[in-house]
Amino acid sequence: MRLEVAFELVLLVVFVALYSLATAYPERSRQFPQLIALVTIALLLLALGRNFARSFTTAASTRRDRWDRERAARVARAWGVIVVATACGAVGGFLISVVLFFLGFAFFFGTRQAFWRHAAIGVAISAVIWILFDQIMGVPLLAGVLW
Repeated sequence: MRLEVAFELVLLVVFVALYSLATAYPERSRQFPQLIALVTIALLLLALGRNFARSFTTAASTRRDRWDRERAARVARAWGVIVVATACGAVGGFLISVVLFFLGFAFFFGTRQAFWRHAAIGVAISAVIWILFDQIMGVPLLAGVLW
């Protein structure tokens, strides 16, 4: 089984579980989590169907099932960025976590020439989300130990 398909199956199980957990919420509170879960489940089923259909057309001509070092390194870097950004978010809060997340992906997966542009986009998106949710709507975001 390809890593992509395995990851999609894991996400599908997680979002089905989250959908079922949201059924215990009050009626008005469960609508938004269930909507997010349903859209995500539909997109995952579409992606799984596409991967299934593609496996019939390309199985004989390509060897996509091989695990090569480059793919393993990319997955390890991505998980490293996610884990470090989440750990720093537990200490510094939402803004630190999201900015480090964007900076990490810009550094490891972007071009060196576009790093500062990606960094500025990451900071701007973080600021817009913080202003929109925390300041305007009053929804508390991840609060860290320090902030």
